[in-house]
Amino acid sequence: RRLKFLEPIHGYALIGHVIKNISLPVGMHMYSHCRNWCTMEDRCTSINMVPREKNEIICQLSDSDQLQHPNDLKPTAGLIYRGTENKCYFNKCYNKATCLVRFTDKEYKCICPLGYTGEHCEKGK
Repeated sequence: RRLKFLEPIHGYALIGHVIKNISLPVGMHMYSHCRNWCTMEDRCTSINMVPREKNEIICQLSDSDQLQHPNDLKPTAGLIYRGTENKCYFNKCYNKATCLVRFTDKEYKCICPLGYTGEHCEKGK
């Protein structure tokens, strides 16, 4: 899976969608490490970088972004938000299917709930 991260938005964080918190040491590779964690987590579509103590930041992985939940992107002093190009925002997944970003040539894939099939979960069993 490959994610294309958008430019950072300083002083903002996406609130209410965090699926994992990862503690990272402060250093020149902390941003790339956080992006890598997001890439490895199937549901991750954005990150918040939260400074903690002098030698630590918290990388928050979120399962949503500023396009899906614009009202949840809140001004938050000291934090940095980074979204990704998210084809799930415009997806055609039906019947409450879960959309995962960047898994096929279409750049998204639908995970069908029980009882549904098809590329977009459009077929009931």
